[in-house]
This record gives sequence, structure tokens and C-alpha cells, in this order.
Amino acid sequence: GMLQSWLLVRTGDRRWSRSGVALAGKLLAAGLMLSVLGLERPEVIACVFLAVKFFSDWEQPAEWGAVTDIAGRNAATVFATVNTAGAMGGVLAGPLIGMVLYAYRDGDALTAAGYNAVFVIIALEFLAAAACWLFIDCRKPLTPVEEKA
Repeated sequence: GMLQSWLLVRTGDRRWSRSGVALAGKLLAAGLMLSVLGLERPEVIACVFLAVKFFSDWEQPAEWGAVTDIAGRNAATVFATVNTAGAMGGVLAGPLIGMVLYAYRDGDALTAAGYNAVFVIIALEFLAAAACWLFIDCRKPLTPVEEKA
């Protein structure tokens, strides 16, 4: 949020102050997620996952600001829709990860290849989320702002 505010003050560009920070966070999260594919030490992998979470969450203040800007007085409804979509993704993620791990198993044992496939899927999700920010323009409200007489 502070980075977004700083950019907004410096540039005056509301759209890219929000979208740019969110996009950069998701791209960094994707890159870091893919970087664990070449790591072996669990402590290092755990630290990278911490960084993945940090950069992935850079999107949150931008999302809140963009929804508020775009939805205006309808922000509660749009926030509910966004949260519902996220919850549906969370519900689907568990079985999807289970199916991927099951597909890559060796007998009854889970394999590194299965976890690597999961990490790639998560990185692709971050890339898809980053790409969406290219199309989100918080300067365009859902309903026109009413002019006061």
C-alpha cells in the first residue's frame, strides 16, 4: 500500500500506481515460485515461499483500491463477488493439487516431480493474475459518477 501511495503521489497516475504494483508483485511471485524448482535445501525453499507470499500479497492493497475506484457505491457487492471467486478457486485448488500429486506418484509415494508440477501450476496462476492487471483500469467506474447540479 505504501509503495502504491508513493507512486501515486510521484506520478499522479492512479491506474499504473495500482496495476503496476499488483502486476509486479504477481510477476515476482511467479519467478520466485519457479526458482524453487532448482533448490534442494528445505530451509531455503521455505524462505523463498515466504518471499512468494510477500510479493503475491502486494496485490491486495491495489485490489482494494481498484475495486473501490471502479465500483464506487457498489463496492460492497463487487468485493463480495471478488471474494466469492477467490473462495471458489480455493475450493478447486485442493482437489486439483491432489490430482496432480496423484498423477505423478510412484506407487503410494509422492514424488518431487509431482510437487514441481504443482509449483509450475501455481506460478502460471500468478502469471495469469499479473496479465489481468494489464486490463484493469481503475479510472473507469462501473457506473458514471453523477454530476451535482
